[in-house]
Amino acid sequence: MWHVLGARELRAAALVVTTTALAVTAAFSTTGSAVAATASSQSGSASCVSMPGDCTFTGSGSAGISGQFDNPSVVVDQTLCPPQATDAADTICGHFGIEPSVNGTVTASIAFDPTNDLDLCAYNATDMPITCSTGSGATESVTFPVTGGLGAHYELRILPISYPFPGPTPISPATYTGNVSFTAGGDGSGGGLTTTPCHKVDGGGAAAIPVTADGHFSVHVDDDRCINQKLKGKVRYSTADCDFRSTQITDVSWDDTTQTATITGLGNLTYKQNDPPVPFTATAHDGGPKGSGMDTFTIDKCDGGGTVVRGDIKYKQDTH
Repeated sequence: MWHVLGARELRAAALVVTTTALAVTAAFSTTGSAVAATASSQSGSASCVSMPGDCTFTGSGSAGISGQFDNPSVVVDQTLCPPQATDAADTICGHFGIEPSVNGTVTASIAFDPTNDLDLCAYNATDMPITCSTGSGATESVTFPVTGGLGAHYELRILPISYPFPGPTPISPATYTGNVSFTAGGDGSGGGLTTTPCHKVDGGGAAAIPVTADGHFSVHVDDDRCINQKLKGKVRYSTADCDFRSTQITDVSWDDTTQTATITGLGNLTYKQNDPPVPFTATAHDGGPKGSGMDTFTIDKCDGGGTVVRGDIKYKQDTH
């Protein structure tokens, strides 16, 4: 079954840094010590370390990253990922730190087998989310401005979104590779949150109806159409003989009075990526705190979902 914040291990495999006239290689693991950290040459504007993975940028540069998840849990809400300072071994989410000495723009991406669904989020120096990429394909990418200076710290966090627990992952291990690039220049504006309210809903766990065994759900929808016309997210629901995964979110209606999101889109009824997409409608209702028995998740696929008996749904206005 799926489980939120269950025990799991994340093993980050290697870090390769490239800038003009710069090549650095490092590796780190969850054992609390570096497996390898070597530098064949180092010059230019980036300096990177391992355990925890982190790059300091004094000018433009880039870094290649790779890692893998073993027996992960489900992390459906970016607020469930602790900061790198308290999860240096990447035991909850993947982390990569960015320490800019000057203002600039960061562009980061990860690539992975889409069966092993991952999301990519960026956080600012006060541990607030800046932006997230939450698609259903084989890549995620984010771009965000940063303000450099003494003590400046930003983080990339890789979220495992949708796996059976305790594993193994659908394709095991769940490996990923990626790139982080830093372009110096600009005033660093936009590196934090603004005050425009949008909406988001996150949740995961088990939903039950009286006549069938529990179904397992995961929902993450981030609606930023109030500021940039972007709507992104994903929905998954599975039972013993049915597995539905969204491939596109087309619309969401938000009811702040009842704390309910009604989500429509397209998706596949099996793991196969080439199955014809079918339309779906799902609702996620935040009726109370975790364990209250007041949350519900329903969908017009499989057995239809029902009351959340294990897990939680969080509905909120989102500040950007």
